[in-house]
Amino acid sequence: MKKKKILVLSALATTGVLAGTLGAASQASAAVADTATTKGDVTFVENTDPIDPVDPENPDKPIDPDEPNPGTQNGPLRIIHVSNFHFGQQKVTSKSMDYSAALEKANDAGGTATTYANSVQISDERGTNAGWKVQVKQEDQFTSTTTNTKLTGAKITLKNTTIEKGASNTAPAATAAAGDIVLTPDGTTTSDIATAAVNAGMGTQVARFGTKGSTAESSVQLNVPANSKLVKEKYVTNLTWILNDSPA
Repeated sequence: MKKKKILVLSALATTGVLAGTLGAASQASAAVADTATTKGDVTFVENTDPIDPVDPENPDKPIDPDEPNPGTQNGPLRIIHVSNFHFGQQKVTSKSMDYSAALEKANDAGGTATTYANSVQISDERGTNAGWKVQVKQEDQFTSTTTNTKLTGAKITLKNTTIEKGASNTAPAATAAAGDIVLTPDGTTTSDIATAAVNAGMGTQVARFGTKGSTAESSVQLNVPANSKLVKEKYVTNLTWILNDSPA
């Protein structure tokens, strides 16, 4: 009995020695023999793809305006769309009167005709994060189309300017001009509408005038002063919208 016990212990001891030897050999074979380095890369370029006008209160949704007015450039910083201001047909009067521009007409993404707040829409896909500023200039006073009669003293006022950028746009928003914006019809004076500081204003952002169903219906107004000597003709003025490539 004693011999058998000794043999068993001896066998276990031998097994332990072999296991230790194999473990040491395994560790020795995992030593690093060499290394290599590789790279991953991605390059971003300016986006000059066409961009559709958008819903001024939900810029994630495209619209099809009845009167599309894009800017003149197709570059990565551009005016996507800006509204015309239609003050409608009004009766001749000697009183001072305020007239509100109609809401903009457009088809929604499903093709249904609807109306939207008047707006100016900007896209910045430059990849510089340099910011921008959008301004407007009234080139001339309202003038009748046949007799060149001026609507002396008439003024356009833009109210309730609000910046909208859509839920999918995580870039910081531009800043709307505070208070009422009264245009000067001299062809020289520019009025700030919205400013995107450095590192803000990227993607599509909209400066809209009011909110549909509440303030939008009266946020673009034309005041015609008393005793304006109106003639029964259509009067027209020209507005130039200016997009600067920096907030300065």
